Order: sequence, then structure tokens, then C-alpha cells
Amino acid sequence: MSKKKYIIGILGLSYPIIGNLKAEKSTKNFIQKLEKNGNKVIVGKTVFSKYGYKTASIQDRLNDLHSMFENPKIELILNITGGYSSNELLEFINYDFVKLNPKIFVGYSDITAINLALYAKTGLQTINGPMTVDLSWYKDSYKNLFDYLDGDIKTNLNSDKMLCLDNNKLEATGKIVVGNLSTFNLLLGTPYLPDFRDKILFLEYDKEEVKSLPSLERMLWQIRQNGIFDEICGLVFGLLEPEVQKEETEFQNIKTILENVTQNYNFPVLYNAQFGHIYPSWVLQNGKTVKIENGKIFLI
Repeated sequence: MSKKKYIIGILGLSYPIIGNLKAEKSTKNFIQKLEKNGNKVIVGKTVFSKYGYKTASIQDRLNDLHSMFENPKIELILNITGGYSSNELLEFINYDFVKLNPKIFVGYSDITAINLALYAKTGLQTINGPMTVDLSWYKDSYKNLFDYLDGDIKTNLNSDKMLCLDNNKLEATGKIVVGNLSTFNLLLGTPYLPDFRDKILFLEYDKEEVKSLPSLERMLWQIRQNGIFDEICGLVFGLLEPEVQKEETEFQNIKTILENVTQNYNFPVLYNAQFGHIYPSWVLQNGKTVKIENGKIFLI
């Protein structure tokens, strides 16, 4: 747990955890642990609610989100899980108010939509980081987040599995834009994506479709054809989940997909990076400056 004690708000802006006993238990246990360690926790109305395949209606989720930013005492906002449909909130968020009342906002997966919209519209450097449901899979999910917030995290983001295309020695320095590929692509053509000039794009894929490799490949081509590769200065792709890795063959794999989709571009491309729907997972902050050098990533 963090050295600093926080007043923490917890939200459910996407899929409900009600009915998932493992997720409910991990969330309740986490709240108890936070409070036992001296933090104060404010549990949003959407955390233990259910509205079909969402936690609540658009308006109720919006009210919960706004209430967290309206509370002057709350410093850190966490999410329970991803899922579907958080992007339907975007046009109704009061971005001017959020800008005047900044908080640390953390989530990933479907919460990518909220993360990137808040970053694009307000400059809030949202964090691609753990959610309470992750604790049911990996008990130390929040260690990296609190280490990061305490300033105790290492200055580089690297793992033994991470590779660089064709021993690419290109270097790049830029600000992070990070998200889940499927959710990221929902925002293409909308005003909820940030400016990509001088950005290093971090993307990861969560298996949703029956055929994962063809799906992620066409989504990457969609990003290219939207002109985003003309603006970024680097691309980092997250390690595929084991189930997706099983689809890879000699001719169809993440390496060849990235080689094809970035052909004729002159920026470093790394893959098998340790973030996204895998454990443990890096904490990545939108707007944070990083440098890619000799196939490694360094926080600046």
C-alpha cells in the first residue's frame, strides 16, 4: 500500500460486478484493506449496482463520475472493471468542471474511453492502471500503482519478453498516449482523442473476437488509415494474452502484423510490452514523457 494516505473514490462506469462473486469479494476486500491502512474510501453508487450489462443508466453513471470530481476531498479515483459502453458517457461529461477540479483517475480496458477523453479535453494525465476486479486474478495488482504514485517506480519500463522490430535502433522521445485497441478505435473520428504529434502510442489487445489476430490486424490498419501513424513518433504494443498467442503461426503473428502495418514509417516499434490485460502490468500515464532507446523504454 501507499506511503501516502488518500481519500479515494471508487466507480463502476462500465460492466457490473454484481453476480460475479469473485469480483465482488475482491472489491470489498480491497476497500477494507484501503481503510485498514489509513485511507478513506468513498464508494460510488455504481460500484454495487446492475443495469443489464452495465452498472447503471447513462445519467446515473454520469452523476457518479461528476460526484467524484465535485467532492473537493477526493484525490484518487479508481474503477472496478472494464467491459462495454463507457464511451456513451463522453459527450455528456462536464469537462470544464473536471479541468477545474483535477484528480488522479485510474483505469484501463473499456475505461480507455474515459481516460483519453479526459486527457484530450482537459489535459488531465489519466493513468492506465489497475481496477479492483484485477485483485481476483493478481493480488499485487495495486502495488505498481501506489509505487508509481509514491515516486518509487523504476525509471525504465522493460521486460525480458519485449522485442523491437528488426533490431530497430531508432530512438524517440515523446508523450505517452495509452489504451486498449478495441476501445481506442471506437474514438476514431471523434473529438475525444488527443493530438498525436510527438506522442508515443501504447496499445494493447484484449481478446473479444473469436479470431483475435485478424481482428487486431484490421484495427491497426484502421488507425494507420486515419493518419495517426503520420503523427506519432513511436509505437509500443502490449504482450498478447496466452489464449491469443496460441493463434500465432510462423506467417501470422504479432511481429509480422506490426511489420506490415507500419511499413514505410520511420519510428521505433516495440512489442510484447508488459501492460494491458496481463499480470503484472505497467502503470502508464497519459502525457508522461518517455524515451525509446536501444529497444528499451525510459521514463523522463
